[in-house]
Amino acid sequence: MPTIRVNKDLLCRLVGEELSSDRLNELALAFKCEVESEDFHEIELELTADRPDLMCAAGLARAFKGYLGKASGSPKYPSTQTDFSINVDVDGLCGKRPHIRSYFVTGLKIDDLIIKDIIGYQERLHAVLSRNRRRFAIGVHDVSRLASHKLFYSAEAPEKILFKPLDKDKLMAGREILELTEKGKEYGSIVSSWSAYPLLFSDKNEVLSMPPIINSSLTQVTSNTQQILIDVTGTEPALVDAVAQMVAYSLGEYGGHISGVPINGSLQLQSYNVVKLEIQAVNSLLGCSLDGASIAQLLNKARIDASHEYAETVIANVPKYRVDILHSVDLIEEIAMMYGYNLFLPQYPKHTTIGRLHPITMISRAVRNSLTSLGFTEINSPMLISKRDLDGFPAFHTLEIANPWSEDLNVVRPSLIPNLLSFVVKNQNKPKPIRVFEAGPVCYTEGNDYKQSFNVAAVLCDNSAPSDRIELYCNQLCSDLGLKQAFSTDSELSFMIPRRHASILFGNDEVGFIGELRPDLLKAKGLVYPVALFEMVIYRPDTSKLTF
Repeated sequence: MPTIRVNKDLLCRLVGEELSSDRLNELALAFKCEVESEDFHEIELELTADRPDLMCAAGLARAFKGYLGKASGSPKYPSTQTDFSINVDVDGLCGKRPHIRSYFVTGLKIDDLIIKDIIGYQERLHAVLSRNRRRFAIGVHDVSRLASHKLFYSAEAPEKILFKPLDKDKLMAGREILELTEKGKEYGSIVSSWSAYPLLFSDKNEVLSMPPIINSSLTQVTSNTQQILIDVTGTEPALVDAVAQMVAYSLGEYGGHISGVPINGSLQLQSYNVVKLEIQAVNSLLGCSLDGASIAQLLNKARIDASHEYAETVIANVPKYRVDILHSVDLIEEIAMMYGYNLFLPQYPKHTTIGRLHPITMISRAVRNSLTSLGFTEINSPMLISKRDLDGFPAFHTLEIANPWSEDLNVVRPSLIPNLLSFVVKNQNKPKPIRVFEAGPVCYTEGNDYKQSFNVAAVLCDNSAPSDRIELYCNQLCSDLGLKQAFSTDSELSFMIPRRHASILFGNDEVGFIGELRPDLLKAKGLVYPVALFEMVIYRPDTSKLTF
């Protein structure tokens, strides 16, 4: 979310009225902005990154005037005639920055506030939209000192480039500019590997800029500047078009007269993108009953030319600088903003439902409350584990990943026990007893069928044999859950000590196991202390049946 500071006096001057704090807050919220702070001279606003056209006082004023009814439709500025032209060496620039668009603006009355706004806007666009000048670079030039208006944009060898960079009083060659100027050090990596650098110059060898690095001091903008040439160079023609219009229209808000500059003898500037908007789609998405004329009026309020020429469709001419308009839904958002979000009346849905907790959520909360009150610590582990973690557990039927990203994540866990044991191994030197548990889903196979269940498992590690205590903990958990469990010693689990383990039964259903791990398995896992554990199923989605 970019944050900008604009001069309050300049903004009010461009809007044409004094704006109180409440009015500023109202206008900012209407355009998804927020006033962060305000003092006597400046306003700090937080903007959404999708509206780069608002990142200066001129852009904000243009939008605010539409919302306040002071202007309607796409901005239209007085035009002017120009004899400027740019010839582009397309072949020489191939693979570098071949695209350029340019506007000529006259009739300006520039002061220090406007200069600060222009320069600040350039840098914000470079930072937010251009990835620090890699996608495009903006040049703003006072061309009153140029002897020729016939310009060339080409790639030149660094040793052939010679001009005074901005704020420097001596001639410098191309590589010197990269090595010795502040902007050269900051952005030189973009062009340093090239055998030729982009250069904008006149047929009288007057250099305007070396994009995307630095402008020439010859065309530096001052408070006496009355005519400006804008150039935008870059790698993407659509973006170069949009940014050039964005900057030119901002100068138009300062009172400038604008004309496009021909490129290779052709004026390639297209001002609008045409979008067709279905009236039914607007009303369906917003829940309104707006007619075509109202929709067109709201779009004009958003500074977008729109007309209701057909019964079911509104035609919108979206200015190129509105880079946030990518789809008809974006126009519907503009309509909602101009209509006023606070005017949308809330309605109950046609089909109402009453929310409640899923049974598995309630039982898992009960499990957690019970075991934590018994001194156990909960862990949360991933669903994918390594098949190595299951060594010594032949009773588990695993579901393997066909193309695992890593050998450490190649099996879906069939039990919670391996992850709990891994945790105990890493913490076995901590004070005893170590009591941990987990409640979560597991996956396994039965024949060729995929099965899933929600289990709870607990592990107790202590200096002495803990099998009798794990039974007490299991009994207390079942009692807290309102269950009457039974233990069956008929089961044969090869990873448990014989006659020191049992199956957990609820009614006639076997839902888990309890017991103490074999010493050789403990040794294989790296454990030197006895471990007792239990695991039981509390929910099976395939049967939608809780264990209790």
